[in-house]
Amino acid sequence: MSVLDALQHQWKRHWRSATRVRSVLSTLLLVLGAVYFGLLFVGGGLIYPQIMAEVAPKQDPLRLLNAGLLYGAIGLLVARFFLQRSAGSAVQPYLALPLRRGQLVRTLQVTSALSLFNVLPLVLLAALWTSTVWPKASPLGAACWGIGVLLLVILTQSANSLLRAAWDRSAARVVGASAVLAAAAAGGEFFGFWSLTAASEQLFGGLSAGRLLLLAGLGCAIGATILAAHWALRTRLYALWTNTHEEAAGTLSFPELEGVEIQGRTASHALLGAKLILRNKRPRQMLGVAIPLNLGFLAFLAGQGTVDPYFEILFSFVLSGFLAFPYFQFGYAWHGRHFDALLIQTESSHTLVQAHFALFAGLCLCSILAILPVVVWLAPGILDALAALFLYNLGVCGPFFLLLGTWNRTALALNQTTFFNYQGSSSLQTISIAVLMGLPLGLFFAMGPQSTLWALAGLGALGLCTAPLWMRGLAHLLRRHRHAMAAGFRATDP
Repeated sequence: MSVLDALQHQWKRHWRSATRVRSVLSTLLLVLGAVYFGLLFVGGGLIYPQIMAEVAPKQDPLRLLNAGLLYGAIGLLVARFFLQRSAGSAVQPYLALPLRRGQLVRTLQVTSALSLFNVLPLVLLAALWTSTVWPKASPLGAACWGIGVLLLVILTQSANSLLRAAWDRSAARVVGASAVLAAAAAGGEFFGFWSLTAASEQLFGGLSAGRLLLLAGLGCAIGATILAAHWALRTRLYALWTNTHEEAAGTLSFPELEGVEIQGRTASHALLGAKLILRNKRPRQMLGVAIPLNLGFLAFLAGQGTVDPYFEILFSFVLSGFLAFPYFQFGYAWHGRHFDALLIQTESSHTLVQAHFALFAGLCLCSILAILPVVVWLAPGILDALAALFLYNLGVCGPFFLLLGTWNRTALALNQTTFFNYQGSSSLQTISIAVLMGLPLGLFFAMGPQSTLWALAGLGALGLCTAPLWMRGLAHLLRRHRHAMAAGFRATDP
């Protein structure tokens, strides 16, 4: 299998997906974003010398650029680790094929390299090379510098694969080692033992001066990192292959449904959703992560003394729904493994809609009750905003999330960790949450704080009063989409 075959498979899987329309829209948004940031980076790179002439007129722009390249590489590595999918994320369909593991690993590494995290940095570095390096350095030095920064970007790609493999083995060790390295770098800078800035300036300054020995050393480091990443990814593929065959030979089980009897009543389905949250790792972790973040919001509000109305509305939106939003952004996709059982044992789609809304309302109420004593003690001035946004979440956000859930077609693995897990995430969810959050903020700038709270409370109350109408419409929509949802869940069931 060649790289072109793998890219063709990815394109066909993308085009034949049950969420083809959403995938096309997501791809279009991604392309537009890439073009926007690409043009921004090109413009910034080309006018970099003029910017430095204004900011630091006594400093050489090339020297400042060389001094910051290693910091840029570290920032790119961190961004890759948190945002870029790992090279083996699309390997599952190929495990049953008679392919050599080495060939499969090399193909996945190359296809993973075709990422915006490589394209955009190289575009920026090319613009900087044109405007800053080529006019100052000799032809040999400019060539060495260009090859060196290209190798540096490749180094971050391979180092990210190593970090992800190490994270799979022991997340605590990765966190501990990162903390030690960060403390050592900061301590060395502070006490003058070593300096990352000086090291970066010497390395890339030497490359721009045409020192081939430095380029050879950098190339050897890159080669060793690529081989180590290849070995780590190959080891991971063997583990995935073994687990796949063990699961195929065994009996399928559904631990998230053990001891749960699915009946047709609304309360029974809402109780099932609550048990799913408490029994499975991913939803439980998503809720657990939200709690300290929102306690930090409260501490920020308390430390402000007089709280700005803008922050009152923004934080009240988050605080009144921090238990519900992580769960309901995926809608029915949480039920991917037993969605067929729900359809078989539930006569009415209206019951499912009612149960989901009851669970959403219950989680929002728990969010309020969990933070209410702390709010009364630390920031009692936001109680009115909290009440208005609570109604807004119930009457506006709840129906919107239920509507959005009928277009989900991807099952989720509930027993996997939520950290660096991108299953079910899409640009549509990000845009939806931005719209729901942007409406209160837009009203704030248009109407003022007090009128905004009344408007949001009124919208929420209107949504609750018209619940029988929109629930009937959502039930009809769910009934029309249930077969496509079930087919998508079966096709993507982990």
